[in-house]
Amino acid sequence: MSGLRTSLRAGAWLLLGAMFVSYGFSVAIFALSGVGLYYLAGDPAVWVYVLTVAVATVLTMPLVFRYSRALMLYLFGFVRYNPRWAEPAEQQPRKA
Repeated sequence: MSGLRTSLRAGAWLLLGAMFVSYGFSVAIFALSGVGLYYLAGDPAVWVYVLTVAVATVLTMPLVFRYSRALMLYLFGFVRYNPRWAEPAEQQPRKA
């Protein structure tokens, strides 16, 4: 085994927090694509805004989900790297 302990309670809070971080990332994507479209395309019709924001959101969704979970684990996961865990099991010293 890797020596890590897990708790459902901690995992649920990390997922809930990752949802809030994902929401923040999505709002940033909405704002950036809307403002960028306004300045680059010269204030197009409303359907162009809706289509552009929807496509930008769908295309970046995998990255948003991945980075929101990674950010929550980095900030609140309290899991630290131990180089000994990267070694194969047969090279690690046995406990007596």
